[in-house]
Order: sequence, then structure tokens, then C-alpha cells
Amino acid sequence: VGSASAARASAESAALRNGLEQAFAKVSQVEQSLAEYESVTGAKIRSLDSFTDSLDVQLQELGNRADSSQIDLRALTRNTEASFEALAKDLRKLGKYVRDDWTSYSTRIGQLADQVENSQLEIQSLKVLIGSNKQQLDSLTDELVTVVVQHSSQEALALVSAVEERLAARLDWIDRHLSHLSTGASTGFDLANGGANYGNFDVPEPSSANTAAAEV
Repeated sequence: VGSASAARASAESAALRNGLEQAFAKVSQVEQSLAEYESVTGAKIRSLDSFTDSLDVQLQELGNRADSSQIDLRALTRNTEASFEALAKDLRKLGKYVRDDWTSYSTRIGQLADQVENSQLEIQSLKVLIGSNKQQLDSLTDELVTVVVQHSSQEALALVSAVEERLAARLDWIDRHLSHLSTGASTGFDLANGGANYGNFDVPEPSSANTAAAEV
């Protein structure tokens, strides 16, 4: 009877060790998944940093162009004012010739007005382009935050914690089984109940809550 009990105990211990090895394999898979997730997230962050740097350069260039356009517009405004002043002087001097020369003067005024309008349109276009780039940056930032929130490593950490709890419970259960086997081998035990009852000792399985948590 003693040898049969020992053989049964040995078989059960082997089964328990096999379960333990499977649990360790799951832990290794979780660690690998965490490493892959960290690698992917790091690559996305580096890509976003690179894009942000490039966008900063573009925004700086656009800002410089806008400043330059504003300087040109101020210079053009001064030139226009000077031109109008010169035109007024010419009109006063020419007096009687205004009617004959009005066509050429109106053409000159129209050209100056067109130059002013074109400069204003260019500045407006630059402002729109700067706003568009700002929106793209905000959109990419929101996308990164969404990715981090949706794929938080807290889930993986919770899974690792659950597996560790299950392993600890299993190791404790094995220790108690071995203790009962060493102290009461002559009393026999009930393998029909999974080896839970050994003589007068009750050695329950690890709680099902731990088992369910570890398999999430």
C-alpha cells in the first residue's frame, strides 16, 4: 500500500510540476509580449518626435516667411503712400493735362493696389498653412495618447500578477502535499478527489479565483 501511495504521489507531483512549467511558459509569453509592446511604442514615440522636430523646422520657416512678407508689405505700403503723394503733386502740377494723362495714372494706381492685395493674400495663405500644420500636430498628439491609453501595460502587469499569485498558491499546495506525504504515508489518501484528502488532513486545491485570473 505504501509503495502504491508513493507511486501515486510521484505521479501527482509530476503532474503538478508539469502545470507549474506551463505556468512559467505563460509568464515568459507575457514578458515577451511586454517587450514587443514596449518596442512598438518606443518606435512610435521616436517617429512622432522626429515628425515634431521636422514640423517645428517647417513652422519656423513659415514664421520667417510671414515676417518677411509683413516687412515687404510695410515697405510696399510706404512706397504706395510715397507714390500717391508723388501722384498728387503731379496732378497739381499738371492740372490741365490730368484728363489726357488720367488713363496712365489710373493704370499705375491699379497696379499698386494689386500689389498690396497680392501681399495681403500671401500673408493670409501663410496663416492658413501654419494653422493646418498646428492641427496635424494636435491630431498626432491625440492619436499617441489614444494608443497609449488603449494599450496600457497595466493589463499585462495585471496578468503577470495573476500568474504569480497562481504559482505561489500552487507551490504552497505542493509543499503541504509533500508534508502530508512525509508525515502520514501509511494512512493512504483519496485520489478520486484529486488527492485533496490525505488521511485525516484536508489539503484543498488552490482557489479557482486565482486560476481564472491567471488565464485572463
